Amino acid sequence: MRGGKLSILYLFAYMAVVYNLDKLGLQVGLSLTLSPAMYIVMTVAVFGIIAISGSIKIPLIGHITGWSAVYLLGRWVLYPGSPFWMGMNIYQTITEITLLALAVILAYHLADQLHKITELGNMISLPGTIRQVRNFSNSIEDMKVEFGRSRRYNHPLSMMVIEPAQYTLKEDLDRIILENQKKISRRILATRLAEIIIRQTRRIDMIMTKDWDGHFIILCPENNTNGADKLAQRIQAEVKTNLGVSIQYGIAAFPTDALTLEELIQRAETNISSNGQVAYLSGQVIKKPEPNSPADQQKNADNPIVEHEFELAPELPQNIDPKEKSPG
Repeated sequence: MRGGKLSILYLFAYMAVVYNLDKLGLQVGLSLTLSPAMYIVMTVAVFGIIAISGSIKIPLIGHITGWSAVYLLGRWVLYPGSPFWMGMNIYQTITEITLLALAVILAYHLADQLHKITELGNMISLPGTIRQVRNFSNSIEDMKVEFGRSRRYNHPLSMMVIEPAQYTLKEDLDRIILENQKKISRRILATRLAEIIIRQTRRIDMIMTKDWDGHFIILCPENNTNGADKLAQRIQAEVKTNLGVSIQYGIAAFPTDALTLEELIQRAETNISSNGQVAYLSGQVIKKPEPNSPADQQKNADNPIVEHEFELAPELPQNIDPKEKSPG
């Protein structure tokens, strides 16, 4: 943002000096007369470069060459009897092209700054694809419908909670953006994470968030803990590859872990461990916590691990979009 303000200031100050160059020359006893073609072309060039910066990408040298050619054409049309390449006209032509080129350079840098600000705004203001992520509070009733259907027909259903790993989040954010931009970078990270989750999940999966802080809740109908864990691992691998960020996730399933929707959400939340792995899955220990006391050991002995009652949800072929996956 600071760079954009400075670019605007430099451009307007420069153009003010150029437009009043003849008057400033009189103050010091110099006679400086610039052609109207230069003023016209410079004005059109500045506004044109800024206007097309977001839609057409042209290198700086291309702008300088193109607008210089437009200026020379304008000089030739306006003053056909005074060729710009002959006599003393050549010095005026060189001067005006230099002034035009400097204006083009300043306008180009301003347009680049404005384009970066626009891209940042689009990224943190939730573009259309990210709107597939629902608000958690507004999705309670829909989750209850899915949960009731699974209970009625004894179908598997799993709940997953995903968020950036807290133990590496500070280092990850420091690497993305400077310290004073962490709040924005957290929002950007959440948006990029949502894009990856949307790519990996099915159309029937419900993706929800509360505050767009990177904490996502995913309801996976017709999927048990094994299938949910494979989904989480795919998300984890893509996030690590594309963003260089670690994530942690917790998974719980109906009916092996919870019999109500509220219990299912709470169990998935508590199953997030501190080391980025799933601490406990019903029917499978990914990384089982070490017991801290004899009482914990006795508790684990009294609650043996049970086998899954449901078959693993089928995997998609490699050439099929995960969004097209459907239980029917």
